[in-house]
Amino acid sequence: MPRSEVARVHPIRPALTAAGRNRLVWVYERPGEYAIDLTFPGNSDGARLSRIDVHFGPSDASADEYIARFERMLGPPDLRRRKAAINAYGDAWHGQFDTIWSDATQYVYLTERVPTGGRNPRSVYFLTVKKKEITATGPPTGYVPPPPPKGKDGKPVDESPF
Repeated sequence: MPRSEVARVHPIRPALTAAGRNRLVWVYERPGEYAIDLTFPGNSDGARLSRIDVHFGPSDASADEYIARFERMLGPPDLRRRKAAINAYGDAWHGQFDTIWSDATQYVYLTERVPTGGRNPRSVYFLTVKKKEITATGPPTGYVPPPPPKGKDGKPVDESPF
């Protein structure tokens, strides 16, 4: 969906950084509920949406209740609430769990930050939707085997390997 269409559906504003306005990241937020960052690869109004990041506030809902909200739209997850290998959002005082959905064109990550050590028991959730960027276009080595041999008539010859 291009930026112009996103802006027509719902009002958005460019992100404000130390260097000024950033037209690659646009923001929509509802204070106290969530903030959404929309990422576009280019600066033009025709640039297509490539990533969505939703930052939800602290929640009293259990992880299963939170995941169920998205299961109704996305179906069962490919990977349900596994401990993250890299604590990307957190620090030593938070654990992190990921739930992942995927289809042919995109990944959807629901990340849960859980306080540890008796701190505030409310979890914070982050939802990320992004395009699949890894596509196999050929063999991993780059080697392309030669075409099969052709006979005198120009048709491929069936040669027995034995």
